Amino acid sequence: MHSMAVFANPILQDPDLKAPKMLVVTPEDWKDGKNPLKTAPAKGTTVVFTAGEHRPTNFDKTKYEFPTVPAYDDVNYFFSRDAIVYATLLKAGKGPKGWMFGDFQVAGYGILSGEDMSRKNFKTGKCSPNKSASGIKINSSGHGKVSGVTILDFPNHHIILQGGKGTSTLTNVKVLGWRANGDGTHVFGKWKVDNQFYRTQDDSMYIHSGDRTNGNDASTFSDITTWNDANGAAFIVAGYGGKLLNSNSIYHRTMWSWWLGGRIFTHRAKPGDGTSFVMNATSISVENFVSQDPFPSLNAFQLESMNDELVHNPSWHGVAKAKVAVSNIKFTNVEIAAAATPRKCTVKNGCNCYPKCALGGNLPHGMPNVIYGYDDKTAWVNNIEFNNVKIAGVDVNDMLMGKAPGYFNVTGAVSDVYADGEEADVDHGDEVMELEAEAI
Repeated sequence: MHSMAVFANPILQDPDLKAPKMLVVTPEDWKDGKNPLKTAPAKGTTVVFTAGEHRPTNFDKTKYEFPTVPAYDDVNYFFSRDAIVYATLLKAGKGPKGWMFGDFQVAGYGILSGEDMSRKNFKTGKCSPNKSASGIKINSSGHGKVSGVTILDFPNHHIILQGGKGTSTLTNVKVLGWRANGDGTHVFGKWKVDNQFYRTQDDSMYIHSGDRTNGNDASTFSDITTWNDANGAAFIVAGYGGKLLNSNSIYHRTMWSWWLGGRIFTHRAKPGDGTSFVMNATSISVENFVSQDPFPSLNAFQLESMNDELVHNPSWHGVAKAKVAVSNIKFTNVEIAAAATPRKCTVKNGCNCYPKCALGGNLPHGMPNVIYGYDDKTAWVNNIEFNNVKIAGVDVNDMLMGKAPGYFNVTGAVSDVYADGEEADVDHGDEVMELEAEAI
């Protein structure tokens, strides 16, 4: 499928190129092996990339495997209209692994592109494990501010940001990616993330910016639009205190009729699967959300809680090292245009059904949505609320109260599931791992 995206960007204040502490970088400045950013500019400098194709070639290969623009402490970066920089913008602070201690700012209308980057490790020639570049990767104890730029087709996530001072901001950013592991954005610390567009082959957005329960990791995400066309989830539900507001999914397809990933809202888990999420997901809310896709490949909700030990050994029984809670999650004013499209179970794992659907069995409402916990004491799901939530025009209240069966599989270590204030019956008859958790 070919598509064209048109964005109405806010007007940004272009830097005065003649002002003090201004470092203007042109495409010609990289030619013949030159590198205008080999050493750190003075603090407070604004680096301006002018229009044209910037191709860094002389970068420190003892530090970096890919073309790199170093992100220095207290240096601002501005990408002008029609500037395309074929490099990763990577932390280059004095702390361990480039950790930065100062503030950072990235803005403009230009593009950071990973189109020419191979996923292969230049030493081993292998693609796995994937140690390739992200579009922007900055970890800092300071305040972060990123706006306006477009991040294009990187082989290993597009935006990873960590801020430590106040509430950092990420606004009016676009991500267009077509590769496996080409996730959209994951921020850490406290952030305000808004006005985003993500067309990603993999997971688009993590409603997860940390696990601290004191509010320092509670971020707000608003006006987020996702387009997933191969195998990714729209939103990873994890961490503590995240809020998703006024957002939508316009396209949600996968390459297969069933797999663990995908879904619009997911905290996925399966014994033996390394892509399982085994972090907590607590005190998270989603308000005013619309999924517009008339033919989504998979179900919208997949909320599962599982111990880490089962990721590495699906036959494991014993004392779990940590508890995993998926709890206090609220969905309000959510409209999913259609149920999952497949109407036959084409795999042998049961197709999300309880009892398991047989291979070739009917799926009258597509793949059922799942709420499932693996153990009452160490890996549970509780206090999940649906308020004015509809799938294909049917109230989730009717689905959970038995009036519209077949849309939801709510089983295992699950309690306190509500729809419009009514508590749903939960079938605890499914197998739940007994993990001898009393010793924890």
